[in-house]
Amino acid sequence: MRTGSKSWCLKIGVVFLVLVAFGGMAFTLGLLRLSFPLSTLSYLKFDLAEIPPIIAVLMFGKAFWFSY
Repeated sequence: MRTGSKSWCLKIGVVFLVLVAFGGMAFTLGLLRLSFPLSTLSYLKFDLAEIPPIIAVLMFGKAFWFSY
């Protein structure tokens, strides 16, 4: 960690706020219980609460975390 680097702290702060927002969306969608069965396998269900974590992983993947 570099000392005195405001851009590094700003980057971490923005990432934290975005991840909190995606976590809140996932929590809210989880409370609403929005899911539907898949057409090919009726015993599997697709839960809409899983969409925000997938978007967050795509936005902040391994390349982002290992860039420090």
